Amino acid sequence: MSVAIEVSTTNDIIYWQTVFQILGIKRCQMLLRHSGVPAGMSAKPEGLVRAAMHFWSVLWDGIRWQGVRVDQGYSNIGFPEDYLLGIQFLLMNVFRMLGESYDETDTQVLYEWARRNFIDQDQVGLWFIWSLLLNCFETVSETGESPSDAFSAVSKEKITKVVKMHFGSEARRHDAQLIGESEKIPLSPVERKMIALEVTRPTDFVEVNISEVLQLLLARQHAYVTWTDLDSRLDDSERESLLWWAYAEAPHLGMPTQDIRLPERSRKVE
Repeated sequence: MSVAIEVSTTNDIIYWQTVFQILGIKRCQMLLRHSGVPAGMSAKPEGLVRAAMHFWSVLWDGIRWQGVRVDQGYSNIGFPEDYLLGIQFLLMNVFRMLGESYDETDTQVLYEWARRNFIDQDQVGLWFIWSLLLNCFETVSETGESPSDAFSAVSKEKITKVVKMHFGSEARRHDAQLIGESEKIPLSPVERKMIALEVTRPTDFVEVNISEVLQLLLARQHAYVTWTDLDSRLDDSERESLLWWAYAEAPHLGMPTQDIRLPERSRKVE
C-alpha cells in the first residue's frame, strides 16, 4: 500500500524542503531517532539520503507535471493547479523510493512525522505552543514552586514526573550535547546548496541555521511524546485542569489564549 500524499497549498513545497534538509544532511543523522524518525530508518539512513537527493535534484532541475515545467508561477498557464500536481507527483516518487528501502509501516510513520512537524501548520503550531508551555511548567517545578493550584496533589505529581522526563535539565543537556556533536560534522557542498537562501539584501541570512531547525524539531517532538505519555495517565478532568493552567500561563509567554487547545487523544508515538 502506497502512502496517500496530500498537498494543500503551494507553500507545502517550502515545508517539504525542510523535511528533506533534515533527512538528507549527514550531521542530522545522529538526531533522527531522538526526533521521532522510525528506528529502522534512523539506524540505516542511506535510503533516506537517496530519497532526499532525488527530491533536491528534481527541485533544482524544476518541478514538472506531464513533462512540462510548472514551478514558474503564473507564467505557467495551469498554475497553481498543475504545480500542486507536480509537487504531489514528486512526493509520490520520493515515498515510493522510501517504500523500496524500508517497510510499509515505517514509511507511513515517516510521512505522518513530516506532516506533524513541518507540513500541517495546525499541528506544527499545536506542538510548538505546548513545547513552550511544558518547558515553562518544568522550569517552575525545578525551582521548587508549585506550577499551579489548579491540580490536585496526585495530578500534579503525575504531570510533573512525565514533563521532567522530556523537558527537565537532563533532557535539555542531552539535546544540547547531540546538537553540539552534530555541528562538528562539516557540511558538504551539496548540503550547503540544500540550505542556501536567496539573498536580496546585505542583511539577509545566506543559509538556513540547521541547528536551530533541529532544536525546534526536538522541542515539538518532546511535546508530542509528553502528551502521548500523559494521555495514558490523565483522566478528562485532569486534562481540563492542565488546559486551564495553560490559559492562565499564556499571557506570560506572550501568546493568545485562543491559540491553546488540548491535543486529541489516541496518538501513536514511533
